[in-house]
Amino acid sequence: MLRKSILLLSVVLLQLLPVKGQGVNNKLKDVIYLKNKEVVSGTIIKDELGVLTIKVIDETTKNETVQTFQKFEVEKVIRGSAPASGSNESADNKEYNSNKQNLSLQNSVNSQAQPDLNPLTDSYSDLLNNENLHQNLKNDRVSVPEMSVPTPVQSGMRSQEDTGDLTFWTPPRPKHRRREWNRDISGYRGFIDYGYTHGVGNVKNNRFEIISSHGYQFNPIFFLGLGVGYNLSLNKKESSLPLFINPRINFLDEGTTPFWDVKGGYSFFGGRGYYVSSSFGVSFSKNDKVAFNIGLGYTLQCAKFDERSTIDPSKFVTLDEKYNGISLKLTFEY
Repeated sequence: MLRKSILLLSVVLLQLLPVKGQGVNNKLKDVIYLKNKEVVSGTIIKDELGVLTIKVIDETTKNETVQTFQKFEVEKVIRGSAPASGSNESADNKEYNSNKQNLSLQNSVNSQAQPDLNPLTDSYSDLLNNENLHQNLKNDRVSVPEMSVPTPVQSGMRSQEDTGDLTFWTPPRPKHRRREWNRDISGYRGFIDYGYTHGVGNVKNNRFEIISSHGYQFNPIFFLGLGVGYNLSLNKKESSLPLFINPRINFLDEGTTPFWDVKGGYSFFGGRGYYVSSSFGVSFSKNDKVAFNIGLGYTLQCAKFDERSTIDPSKFVTLDEKYNGISLKLTFEY
């Protein structure tokens, strides 16, 4: 009985003691691969603020040197790797590979006769009564924990398991995505306005307006064009023929949208002077090609014109007037 107990305790101690080959990883060196194709192996002692510091031991003189590298100089870092020295493998690494092969062979032999027990949780009586354990003792076979070998990092990407390998990789910048519009109305665009302006202020000039503008629709929101209009006076005042530039903004990318329309230019015929018109309204469209607009706004026409003098009808005098008014416009857009 005493002899069996001693054998059993020996097995338990063997299970708990680390295998010699498992300590090899502590002796493995870190390897830094530089972008200039240089390889430095040693022990990384600091990695912060974009600087790697590594301690290198000369194999001949056993002198220690400390080297530092900026991270932009580094292509790849592998921790716990054997020194990159081609076919000259170190003695520790050879011993590690030899132990690994022996353990793999022994594990394959013991795979079918593995005792179904846990030395840390099973009771003393369970260990004594385990038939598989006694059979292994007779055959001089004792199972050893299987060693795990880290999976190397390939193609600059980290493996799913946390192996401690480092790669300096910057995620790609997101590409600019072109905005998708609900309506495809970019390109040429034309507008024809029919409106009435009711004069307000000191000099009242009620007038009927017909205006045409043409330009480029950059997207469903913004339009820029040039135009010409004719303002016909209805109360014996001067008419005008303004030329203008016409920016226009739609507030929504929808078939029905509010808009802001501005016209600014100069009249060279009849009442000569600056012309400004600004209106807000709503545009209604069943398709992307044609729309109908209704708008309400303000119009100013500065008018200089020549008129016969009431004192001497043979002479002309130049008058300067300003026609202010509230405008109502109906617009066909195509």
